[in-house]
Amino acid sequence: MNISVEGYDPRVVANAILDLAENEFGCKLSNLRLQKLLYFTHCNYLFEYSRPLIYGYFEAWQYGPVSAPVYSAFKLAGAGDIEFRAKKFDVFSGEMLSLDSLSDKQAIAVIRKVLDWSKHLSNAQLVDISHAKGGPWDKVVQRAKNSVALGMRITDQLIKEAYKNQKIILGGQRNKLGIGDILEDAPFTPDRFS
Repeated sequence: MNISVEGYDPRVVANAILDLAENEFGCKLSNLRLQKLLYFTHCNYLFEYSRPLIYGYFEAWQYGPVSAPVYSAFKLAGAGDIEFRAKKFDVFSGEMLSLDSLSDKQAIAVIRKVLDWSKHLSNAQLVDISHAKGGPWDKVVQRAKNSVALGMRITDQLIKEAYKNQKIILGGQRNKLGIGDILEDAPFTPDRFS
């Protein structure tokens, strides 16, 4: 599988994250956790290789950045562990087909790094990190409070700008949402954080 200028299908990368998490780290992931790991993997890959890992963009949802195609592919899992892999619809046959596997060694190495980094973090901690003040999610949410923000898009350019001088400090923060560990995400509405 060749990488395009814009990156891989986000569902292909999500499947790779699920496979590596299960096969190498012995854990299954929920849709919410998968979304955060996909976002952090994309950000790391973007900085390390100066090109996007996935095509498309993330959206600012209530519990952080979300790739809508990945959310749709796994929404049947609800808040539970994902027990299946994303597929693609073949318009000619009307069948659901398996997606290609991710074979990019650089991308797989970044996925492993993110999985290793996050293995002791709760969903709530991952959400808190994705909500970092001045980070991409925060900037989109703040902009939406004062103007129209169609689609609540978190673009690669915004990720690059927001993180070029920012470091993520892990630990020491309690879940700002005050609701224990988070299980499932929902689209963001600005009134939730007013």
